[in-house]
This record gives sequence, C-alpha cells and structure tokens, in this order.
Amino acid sequence: MYSRSGTSQTSLTELLHLTSVPAATAFVDGGRRRMTRVNAYPLLIEFVSGTRITREPEVVSKLPILQNGPPGTSVVFGDGAEVPLPTDQIVFANDGGGAAHVGFGGMSFEGIEGGQLVFLRVRDLQPEALLSPQRGRRMTLEPQMVASIAVDGRIVWPQ
Repeated sequence: MYSRSGTSQTSLTELLHLTSVPAATAFVDGGRRRMTRVNAYPLLIEFVSGTRITREPEVVSKLPILQNGPPGTSVVFGDGAEVPLPTDQIVFANDGGGAAHVGFGGMSFEGIEGGQLVFLRVRDLQPEALLSPQRGRRMTLEPQMVASIAVDGRIVWPQ
C-alpha cells in the first residue's frame, strides 16, 4: 500500500474526485482485501507538504482578447518559490490538508529525464481560440517538489 505523510493511496484517490474514468482500486483493510469504486484523474500530482495553489485573477476586458489563455496558476512552496502550471490543463486543484494536489486532463507523465520529472501535453482541453499560441508542450518538475504522481488512479512515482 502506498503511504506518504500518513495518506494512503485509497484515501488520496477517493479525496480527489472531479471528472474522469471510474476505476476499481484494491487495498488492504485490516488484513482483508477490498475493492472500492473510485474516480481517477488522467494525471494527478501531489506536491510536497507546505505547498499551496495560487491563481491570477480573471481579467474582464471591454475589448475582445483572442488567444490569451486563462489566468496563470502556480504552486507556491513553503520558501515562497512559485512554479507555474498549465492552467488550461487543470481539471482539479486542492491545497487542503497541507499540500497542493493538481489533476491534469490532457497531460502525460513521461518519466525522468536529466534528473527532472517530465510531462507532455497530449491533447488540448479547450478550443484553440481560447488558448495561447505560446502554451507549453512540456512541463518539467524537480523530484524534490513532488510527493507522488498518479496516472489513472495508480501511483507511478515514486515506485
């Protein structure tokens, strides 16, 4: 069973339930094996303890703004450092419980490259007209920023 900071895989998955494909998760409870229906995110990143999420305010303009993208979203670490996230890919964000949890709908976890966790945009979740042409296709994070990564409800990092 996965455990980090007192959070089991099952409770983490059950906690984060916005929209996605339901998955059956097996876990051990007092020596008994049980199956529970839970919702899983395509990609869920649990950041380290002491992190929180911040989002820039929505700008309402009297003039039409095309391909500007949504307001920025960042994870803020305990030391004040901020790491920007692809806002248009976020389907879930919660920083209750002392750590930021962010679910992404159109990103994939590719593994570790050059000592960094690598994520790629595999599909856009919004129409092209609403997205910035400068949107990133690749996101990298330092491993020490991340407590865990789940893909479709299954912890894939750390192993």
